[in-house]
Amino acid sequence: MKEKLTNNLGIKLLSLLLAAIMWIVIINLDDPIITRTYQNITVEIMNEAAIASIGQVYDVVDGRTVAVTVKGKRSVVDKIKAGDLRASVDLSNISSFNKVEITASCEKYAYENLEITTKPKLMQITLEEKGEKQVNVKVVTTGTPAAGYTVGIAEAKPVMLAISGAESIVARIEEARVSVDVSGETETFTKRGLVPKLYDGEGNEIDASRLTFNKQKISATINILKTKSVPIQIKTKGIPARDYGIYQIDYDPETVEIAGTDRELSEVSSIPIEVDVDNMSADVEQTVLLADYLPKGIRLAENIESVAIKITIRPMQSREFYLTVSDIATKNMPENLNFSFADPESSVRVRIMGMDEVLSGLTAANLGAYIDLQGLGEGTHELEIHFNLDEALHLAEAPKITIKLSGSIPEEPEEEPDTENEGGETE
Repeated sequence: MKEKLTNNLGIKLLSLLLAAIMWIVIINLDDPIITRTYQNITVEIMNEAAIASIGQVYDVVDGRTVAVTVKGKRSVVDKIKAGDLRASVDLSNISSFNKVEITASCEKYAYENLEITTKPKLMQITLEEKGEKQVNVKVVTTGTPAAGYTVGIAEAKPVMLAISGAESIVARIEEARVSVDVSGETETFTKRGLVPKLYDGEGNEIDASRLTFNKQKISATINILKTKSVPIQIKTKGIPARDYGIYQIDYDPETVEIAGTDRELSEVSSIPIEVDVDNMSADVEQTVLLADYLPKGIRLAENIESVAIKITIRPMQSREFYLTVSDIATKNMPENLNFSFADPESSVRVRIMGMDEVLSGLTAANLGAYIDLQGLGEGTHELEIHFNLDEALHLAEAPKITIKLSGSIPEEPEEEPDTENEGGETE
């Protein structure tokens, strides 16, 4: 037996080796080892609390996504999909160079002899001190409400947002905004579930993906108000300098659109603005903020914030008129007294000052001259003559006239009743 086993031993060993090689070749030809690469596999970050525990935050510089290469039998690799692969880092293992190893696995085929690698192999991160900030939430409206309506106060809830994250990013934040479309609206409404966006001082949006908010969603209430067009009225206070008067008042705009509730709007018919011209001898020019003259609850409904006013002051001209007693009316005549002018044939000189355009149309009869007899008794009285003059006219000096109140007007005797035949017949 020994002789048979050892006979042609070399040939037998060679045959065994060739058989093994042929078996390996056949196996590889039937189910060969292959490699396949899967791009853009997101790296899962584990143990973020390890960074937070030291009062810092991190940001990924490189390695947020990786290419994962799988090497194994074709029969297995052909079944693997990108979703079967998992790449992760453990931040508790961060190196002094702020790098951490990326590991990859395929749990679905963990029992198979797979070789899995990533590119890059390390995630590069930066560490920074944690910053916190409270910012105001601004509600921005888009679109236009229905005709005759405007947007009133837009309120966010919460009104302030607490934000934390990398100090360099947090320091740039100026405000948070939410946007609400008001197209065609006619009533106050509330919009919920709004996602805030962050902006710096120049209005540039800030990436908030690595920041933490105390509230993820914002509610906004938009007040929709009715509008109304009302005139602006310019009134003057005081009197210009001696011998000067108001020639013309110009202002722009002359009307303004306001907004409020039905009740508030019903109480507003104009926007009065008072301008002081006391002792002025030159033109008065002012730009005033309309908001300072709006009633409580009323707001401007258009992008007009101010009104430009010019009051032209010019030297006044004078004109003399001569009044006869027939041009002078009387008021508050005392009862039971006789009234008369001391000199019925006299005339009174009156000097009126004003602009030529106004003076030219005046007559003595339409000066509205009158005297007031209120509280006067019997006797001779010198009274000041009053006038109903236009605001653009001024009396240079107050003229006077003398009148007389004399003697009670005798009362007519009452008729005595006929009592002779009272109770009897007439003869």
